Amino acid sequence: MGSDNQAAAARVVLGEDDTLVLHTVGIDIGSATSQIVFSDLTLERRGNRYETVDRTVTYASDILLTPFIADETVDSDTLAAFFDEQYAKAGVSPDDVDTGAVILTGVALLRHNAEAVANMFAGYSGRFVSVAAGDEIEAMLAAYGSGAVEASHGGGIINADIGGGTTKMSLCVDGRVEQSAAVDVGARLVAWDERDVVVRLEPAGRVLARLARVRVAVGEALTDEHRARLAQCAVDVLADAAAGHWQTPELGELARTAPLPPTDVSTVLLSGGMARYVEGTEDRAFGDLGPWIARLLPAALEARNLVLKLGSATIRATVVGASQFTVQVSGTTIHVSGRDALPLRNIPVGVVADGGAPLAERVARAVLQTPPSPEALTLALHWEGTATFAALDGYCGQVLDGVRAARRPHDCLVLVIDHDIAGLVGAHLVEELGYQGPLVVIDGVELDRFDFVDVGDYLPHSASLPVTIKSLAF
Repeated sequence: MGSDNQAAAARVVLGEDDTLVLHTVGIDIGSATSQIVFSDLTLERRGNRYETVDRTVTYASDILLTPFIADETVDSDTLAAFFDEQYAKAGVSPDDVDTGAVILTGVALLRHNAEAVANMFAGYSGRFVSVAAGDEIEAMLAAYGSGAVEASHGGGIINADIGGGTTKMSLCVDGRVEQSAAVDVGARLVAWDERDVVVRLEPAGRVLARLARVRVAVGEALTDEHRARLAQCAVDVLADAAAGHWQTPELGELARTAPLPPTDVSTVLLSGGMARYVEGTEDRAFGDLGPWIARLLPAALEARNLVLKLGSATIRATVVGASQFTVQVSGTTIHVSGRDALPLRNIPVGVVADGGAPLAERVARAVLQTPPSPEALTLALHWEGTATFAALDGYCGQVLDGVRAARRPHDCLVLVIDHDIAGLVGAHLVEELGYQGPLVVIDGVELDRFDFVDVGDYLPHSASLPVTIKSLAF
């Protein structure tokens, strides 16, 4: 966070403003398309935090086919020119933006300059967070952005977000994501020009061509028969993954993960650019398999007893929530060892699920679901019961076991607990279990998936830490 936002955080903590209006931006750089959305968020004070009470999209950009140079490089110059143009069309300068998020997904994430591109566009404002979204994170982003998670209350829905290079699926049950899956299937694994000559062929496109028994090579023409066979193979992979099994072992060659587990959930909610063809809001051809896959997908799902529906957000599912800026003050008990680690900026949060598996397993899973940040690892944890020595010992031991099992490098460990036991937990970790690294344990702060946090240094004349929360605002 830049100095302007540090000042804003201090002002909010001191309680001068009960209502904030923040100007936010979301940037999505995907396998097939890139886009930008500006929003105004109105936040009102509720206790010790600000909550969003209104979100208005003020400008949704044109949609750009993500530019690549050769096979291994995102064309950052073309992207920069596009985003400059969209800022100008929106009548917004970087200095007008309070906070925002850059999301890099799919095949774009695999390019060798992906991290540099994400950080460059985060530099449009020092107040940005940058998310290089791996398979599970992107699947959850799409499931929330499409409305699948909300629609799953009282039942279940499978969200399928079909992009340019990959498809992410999430099994959503009763308002939560139970499990995710990913396959190397997308509209632009193969792309051709106006003469039907192939100009782009991803590695997964080569696999698709082999499984479809179609010869595909850059510089050679594709026939309609070839495109139909490629698309049929693609939809068979997608439908099998949604149904929870591979009908043939060969189709599994395009799997990035195992398919979703077999389930009695029969509704598939479609998001991503492909959904625009299915819903009839897009009829243009962009030299890729999109229209072909869209035509064949409903029948492939029906053959597996699945029903196709459309999400509330299609091509904008992963960018629909630019970002939310809130400020909270930590609770009455705090532990800080290695104070030189403060302040921390733009640290992604791993939310440890409640119940079910042992705590160590849930901690490790939360770590692996969180975008890596070498600066710090932040985990949001639940506590219940009496803080006896035995209870603290088991709790703290399992937290450390989970963190170590995940093997995610980090300079500082930040634990955020929903009950006022931060001081006890921090002391136990250091004095009883011998934890030696920089450690911050705070409480009284509410965190959720897709949150990013700033942890400031101690407020003057106070035992409190200002904690700035930025959430992808679904």
